[in-house]
Amino acid sequence: MIVGGGVAGLSTAWHLARRGLGPLLLEAEQIGSGASGRTGGLVLEGTAWGTLPGTERVLETLQEVVAALETDCQLRLPGCDLLRHAPAPAGHPPRWQDSGTPLGVVAQEPGGTIDPGALLSGLARAAVAAGATLCERTPVLGVETGRVITERGAISCERIVMAVNAWVSRLFPDEAPCRVALTLALATEPLTLSQLTAIDLGHGRPFYTLDRPYLWGRVLGDRRVVFGAGLVWARDGLPEAVRLSEPPAREGLAWLEGRVRGLHPRLHDIGVSARWGGPIAFPERQAPLLAPAPRREGVFLAAGCGGHGLALGVHLGRLLAAAVADDAPLPPWGALPADS
Repeated sequence: MIVGGGVAGLSTAWHLARRGLGPLLLEAEQIGSGASGRTGGLVLEGTAWGTLPGTERVLETLQEVVAALETDCQLRLPGCDLLRHAPAPAGHPPRWQDSGTPLGVVAQEPGGTIDPGALLSGLARAAVAAGATLCERTPVLGVETGRVITERGAISCERIVMAVNAWVSRLFPDEAPCRVALTLALATEPLTLSQLTAIDLGHGRPFYTLDRPYLWGRVLGDRRVVFGAGLVWARDGLPEAVRLSEPPAREGLAWLEGRVRGLHPRLHDIGVSARWGGPIAFPERQAPLLAPAPRREGVFLAAGCGGHGLALGVHLGRLLAAAVADDAPLPPWGALPADS
């Protein structure tokens, strides 16, 4: 049994189905309705806290899975630009002016972009074709050893993978404490190739800042540019309690839009085609959660990738499938507070 229809849950279902185990996956809403379907589409090596043991080849795992899915996920790995707010060296003008402070590229790291929707749909189709069963609009109300409680009753199962990310603390408040927020983003109207070149994004590499105020983004296939910055913390740890039409989310989106328009003269009058927020979870300690639940036998938790969930989530699905099917050990950095 798998709970959660995001990248990690679908990857787990697909890897288990390929072993002939016929897993059942339950999703409270629709496949990808959480963080995986609202991401900006950046794929990066390692984790948000660096390359932890066993995460050195996350991008390689992603490439292997995408190739096996035979789905055009538009995976591109040109690298990722790392930006910093600082005066530019002589002869090297900064990429942008961020609220009056020069913001320029200082390094690159492995990474790139992907179409998250294509990845999700490809994983879902492949999992079903291999023998998995996916049930949408089936909220899970509780989890116990050997069974999952839904609105329609209890479902007995020997092993349960909880890949619910920002909702993990609702079901496991003591075992998996996380801070939950919405990360804000917008997409511009399509830019011309000359505009993209002028703002130094014609190469197609995504970017994020190494310092604050944080900013990340990428160019989409239709030449719209996604920019993201800002967190709105969820009341009582419930992502759905944050309304984009209400403060502070509305104010955060207005701040982001003003910031983007000020980065470069070519962005000053650009139109905005979409604004949204995606749930994000930060564990209390500096690593994702990936471990058996200490007080519920046969239950595994995966959550809190901190914004690195696309490539990492696919990799975690492979690790979880091995833990469920082969009793393979999970990495020690994923241990929950109660069993660490």
